[in-house]
Amino acid sequence: MARKPKPDIRRQRFVPQTVDPQKLQHFLGVYEHGNFGVAAEASHVTQQAVSKAVAKLEHQLGVPLFERTPNGAKPTVYAHTLARRAKIITSESRLAMAELSAMRGSSAGFVQVGIGWSFFPRIAPDAISRFRSERPGVGLQVAGGTSASLYPRLARGELDLVVSAPPGEFKPDPAIDTTTLHVEHDAVVLRAEHPLVRKGSVSLKDLSECTWLVALSLPDRWHAICAAFATRGIEPPTDIIDLDSLTLAKSMLVRGNYVCLLSEELVAPELKAGLFHAYRLEELPLSRPALLATRRGAELQPAAVVFRDIVCEICKKYYPG
Repeated sequence: MARKPKPDIRRQRFVPQTVDPQKLQHFLGVYEHGNFGVAAEASHVTQQAVSKAVAKLEHQLGVPLFERTPNGAKPTVYAHTLARRAKIITSESRLAMAELSAMRGSSAGFVQVGIGWSFFPRIAPDAISRFRSERPGVGLQVAGGTSASLYPRLARGELDLVVSAPPGEFKPDPAIDTTTLHVEHDAVVLRAEHPLVRKGSVSLKDLSECTWLVALSLPDRWHAICAAFATRGIEPPTDIIDLDSLTLAKSMLVRGNYVCLLSEELVAPELKAGLFHAYRLEELPLSRPALLATRRGAELQPAAVVFRDIVCEICKKYYPG
């Protein structure tokens, strides 16, 4: 019986055991944004640098990672597989460098956190001030934004943790674990001098005749408001101003007889100062959990643990129930 010839190992293509984390970071940028140019902007490098890094990575791995199309870069099946591992590799590499740096005494650590807008008025300032007081030598970088913008950065390892209140329809990456901190409630917010405040009561009929400040860029929220009116046979508000700036909305509420449905946490300082009045209506039962999000299976560095614990304690102070 003829023997089966041994394979010529010189012709076999072996995948290298190590891959440059910087190339993986550029790959993840293209993977998340679907565009080489946008990925380059986000990383503050040239598009040529990103294209070159991805091309070298494709050559090194021996597989195509993206299909270049007129509409951008479409990930291949190989890209989807690599992305799951690349997120872990890049994040753990960054955390390892931070911990080793702290151990050898060159720094006391560095924490990168993502904070949702509703935490900005009081929880975030309290947490940051206390953290700086307890860990004065630790570097702290805060990224503000929506859950939709912060969670991908967390999954890529760019952030240690995220605290935010994502909308009910938001679906986080399966690689992210969440813990409920408290529940945020929405309320109808008016300035203290609004005629309805002087009247002493607020009804849906009254509100239907008011000028509403709304963000039509959040259609689910506006549809819920309209549905609440329609369900009770009341004409939904027709006098609306479409704006997506919280700062502008709060400024207009102070100056005029407008109405806005906002998280009570977003206007907590103004409510405490007596500038606004907030009314929770059974007809508008909008709420969402405020969540602490971390990467599944990743151990937080010590400084990040401190920041996490501080946030949790402050949330318990404001929401003791």
